[in-house]
Amino acid sequence: MEFLAAGLSSLISVFALALFVAGVLKLFQIHTVLTEIKDALRSAPQAAPRAAAPVFTAPAAPVTPTALHSLGSGDDMLRALDAQMKWDESTSRSDR
Repeated sequence: MEFLAAGLSSLISVFALALFVAGVLKLFQIHTVLTEIKDALRSAPQAAPRAAAPVFTAPAAPVTPTALHSLGSGDDMLRALDAQMKWDESTSRSDR
């Protein structure tokens, strides 16, 4: 019985050590990625024009819970959302 307890203890110790080593390796990976991001940001041209932030436009009519409930099933809501997105895309293209 003591042999089984010693073996189980050794297994748990090896697992804990492997978990610790994996954590340390993950920290090194995170450090490498952050260093690459920092270097990329430093090497980017500083005078480059930045993209304009998207302008938020309020919806024409507020969406109420009763309006959503009137759509019925989730499929109907998904179809309505898809139609709205296609309409938004078509109007944004015609504005250009």
